[in-house]
Amino acid sequence: ETSNYKKQGDSSIDLEIIKTISPQSLAESVLESQNTEFSLDTESNISIGVPIIFDKQVIQVLTFYGKIDRELAIIKEILNRLSLQISSDIQRKNAESQLNNLFKDSPNLIAIIGMDGYMKKVSPSFTKIFGFSEEELLNTPYHEFLHPDEVSVSFERLKEVTQGYKPKSYEGRCRTKCGDWRWISWTPSGIISDDGIINLFGLDITPLKTSNLEMLKFKNIIESSSEGIGLIDLKTEGVYLNSSFKKALGYDEADLNEVEKIKMTFKNRDKGEEVYSHLLNGKSWNGDIQLINKSKEVLDYQFSGGPIFNQNNELISIYGIHTDITDRKKNEKELSEYSDKVNDILESITDGFFSITRDWIVTYFNREAEKLLRVSKNSILNKYLWDYFPEAKESISYKNYSKAFKTGKKVSFEDYFEPYDTWFEVNAYPSASGLSIYFKDITTKKRAGEEIRIAKERYDLITKVTHEAIYDWDITNSTLEWSAAYLSSYGYAIPSLDKGLEHWENQLHPDDKDKVVASLDIALEDSSIDVWEYEYRLVKADKEISIVIDRGLITRNAEGVPVRMIGSLQDITQLKQNGIALEQLNVKLKNRANELATSNAELEQFAYIASHDLQEPLRMVTSFLTQLNKKYKDQLDPKAQQYIFYATDGAVRMRQILLDLLEYSRVGRMNYQLEEVDLNTMIQEISNLHRDLIIEAKGEIIYNELPKIYAAPLP
Repeated sequence: ETSNYKKQGDSSIDLEIIKTISPQSLAESVLESQNTEFSLDTESNISIGVPIIFDKQVIQVLTFYGKIDRELAIIKEILNRLSLQISSDIQRKNAESQLNNLFKDSPNLIAIIGMDGYMKKVSPSFTKIFGFSEEELLNTPYHEFLHPDEVSVSFERLKEVTQGYKPKSYEGRCRTKCGDWRWISWTPSGIISDDGIINLFGLDITPLKTSNLEMLKFKNIIESSSEGIGLIDLKTEGVYLNSSFKKALGYDEADLNEVEKIKMTFKNRDKGEEVYSHLLNGKSWNGDIQLINKSKEVLDYQFSGGPIFNQNNELISIYGIHTDITDRKKNEKELSEYSDKVNDILESITDGFFSITRDWIVTYFNREAEKLLRVSKNSILNKYLWDYFPEAKESISYKNYSKAFKTGKKVSFEDYFEPYDTWFEVNAYPSASGLSIYFKDITTKKRAGEEIRIAKERYDLITKVTHEAIYDWDITNSTLEWSAAYLSSYGYAIPSLDKGLEHWENQLHPDDKDKVVASLDIALEDSSIDVWEYEYRLVKADKEISIVIDRGLITRNAEGVPVRMIGSLQDITQLKQNGIALEQLNVKLKNRANELATSNAELEQFAYIASHDLQEPLRMVTSFLTQLNKKYKDQLDPKAQQYIFYATDGAVRMRQILLDLLEYSRVGRMNYQLEEVDLNTMIQEISNLHRDLIIEAKGEIIYNELPKIYAAPLP
């Protein structure tokens, strides 16, 4: 300090300003002047009074006694700096004390939430409302306390704050330790620290959410609330304001007996229209508002309001809860100022970093370390490292840190931290005082490598079990890799990557080569084509010709330029041979069909001739029986006449059978017309035809009122 001061060129103080007064008078003089004062006694002993200033007032005087052994100006400068440092520390401690008191004494819920999804600090009201201990609250992810239906909207509101949007209040259910759900109205703070810490303020609104108009019977409960609560009965247009709200506004119910009058209390009239538009349409509304009381004072409130429905789902009332956030606004301002001071020291590195002593005490913990290790700086600083990560005491990290301490040399390694399912790359640098540790999350890189390994194994398995030769063509680097099936299917040894494409072109059939290459070039040049397919001949190692179908999937970059093509060769030689055999079989079947057609024509001709020749004797039989019946009718007894009838009827039916047989021989070449067929008549004819069999078997055909149908009659 002496050396630094001498560089400034001022090295003396006028001795005339030094007083000779008692220590008590010296302190009083400092209180009055608010400056450093000197006193010199008769024995050349010097007394120095240094003021400690807080909030522009001297709150303490430090008194120093001793001999003059250096320049007074230097002593004064040193003590002034000491005074300023102590004052600054008192101001900082006072701000911290105020914030701690806010957490400790607030009846509402106050939480600090990190970007890792864990609460870093909670007010005692959390334990009171939810029943969890502070340790349970801080070591459990925030979303596990939320109702599943409201997790997304909660994190959406917090995300909006981190993106710079105006904070929006929201309501949600939170789980208590006994399994019940509490309705909480949450309001995020618009102030976010560099490490992503968000302040969240909550109000338990479960009573208002779970009750209806019968709440009015319990005014004593509402009256005791420090929150401003208002209810409007939409049927009677009655207005209720609790005592706290009436006192703050300076109005009573008679002054605000209409919705329009209530809107007039809003400093921002558009905001009032927005709020009551939601409420009167049966929707909730949450957010910060400003009201003007009767004395024209502006009041800051966090408003949470909503509709009340009866059992018939009819909107009968609306409510509003007004939480005085004046202190919150003030605290937010102080917190912002404090954050600005902290932000003066920017952490520029993107790696996580922390330092420890040789006793494993954490002496520094940067923002990235908080994010990666999910521990806040304030909680772990000056604490034993392994109290926070006891499971890591058996890890590679612990062994390497110990090695660095022992050898005094840098260690670099990778370690997997199972509780976070995270891989870290770590570099630790030892020093005389401890260890400086840089680390970063390499989980994505590790998993990508593992996924590539698994994908490669799957690819290798597929290429082993399939009979198709699979290829991977790196167009950019002009390399082509073949699967093992290329050897088993076509007899060629697998060529090297840089020779794969050339080898394939050399095995193309000479008559197909130019057409195949031209088709492939067109597909590659046309950015709209993603799949190329072509059938061609390939010369196998044994000089046999295979017919293959080549199907390839083309991968292109953002400009449409092909960079990769993966495909397969399917040998369809056997399919082609089967196709030829099938065509030959079809020709044989066609010839056989022609032969059958000829045979059927001959059969039809035969049936026609046979039918004609058989009908002639039947006509003679029928004719002579008819003549016999006419000439000898009077001479024949009834039995003889019955025999003549049966003989004549049988001849007629035989003729009909011959006609039907002729018609049947023409099946497939005639167009049949549907006719009405009486099933009763058809059964009767069949019974007559088989009369002798029925009588011989002593059988009986039973039928009654059968329907008439439309059908093509056949023999």
